[in-house]
Amino acid sequence: MVATTCVHCGKVARIGYFPVPGEWTDPLFAWLRRDRHQWLSSNQSEIVNMVNELDALFTVQEADGSVAKWRIGLCENCRQPLFLVLDQHRQRVIRTFPPVSLERPPHVPEGVADDFVEARLCLSVGACKAAAAMCRRALQAAALQKEAGKGDLVAQIDKLVEKGALNSSLAEAAHQVRYFGNYGAHPDGDGLGDISEGEAESICDLTWQVLEGLYVNPARVAAVKAALAEKKAQVGLAAQLPAEEPEPSVDGPA
Repeated sequence: MVATTCVHCGKVARIGYFPVPGEWTDPLFAWLRRDRHQWLSSNQSEIVNMVNELDALFTVQEADGSVAKWRIGLCENCRQPLFLVLDQHRQRVIRTFPPVSLERPPHVPEGVADDFVEARLCLSVGACKAAAAMCRRALQAAALQKEAGKGDLVAQIDKLVEKGALNSSLAEAAHQVRYFGNYGAHPDGDGLGDISEGEAESICDLTWQVLEGLYVNPARVAAVKAALAEKKAQVGLAAQLPAEEPEPSVDGPA
């Protein structure tokens, strides 16, 4: 099982895949080794060869000479299937089919959304430093859109807190994105420029939490307020209407 950006729901999710090494070969070999199946011993080598050939079937020779494995996957979030190409250790997704093509998230302004979508696209192909840099860019684009000034991102995040657009928790998340975004964008000699896939995934998740706080949650609250106001208006209208007189009862024949 691996984690990657799902081509269907657009979220970084755990992807279960088949076949999983050992889950079907180990029981098969255990069954062959049982005493009552020793009559199959002459055919065991053929079965072992068959298993090896199946493993070769799931092997891809990359253009650069490296070895990769392909699998059929299922997203744990949306339960939709996708095709995965993994590294030879089956720990990292190299690419997916169909390729990731993400729509802009709702309620997020176009420029900000485009930067965030590009960050997730970078993540989907393992470009971790690029993903972190684009996450930082998305936050700065959001700060500019929210009129937090044209200074550096530190001051802009603080300004968003001052304006009440971000709470302290989301501000700290934004600062973590800023730190890693700097490492992704600027080469340095302290080793921090190397960003792992797990770190890049966390940065994308934190970026989305900040964007949710700035744009999505206010839109949700506004929608709930509008629905509540409509219900109150309906109740008020009903209170102003005259009560209906009860219909006369109709007695049946005695």
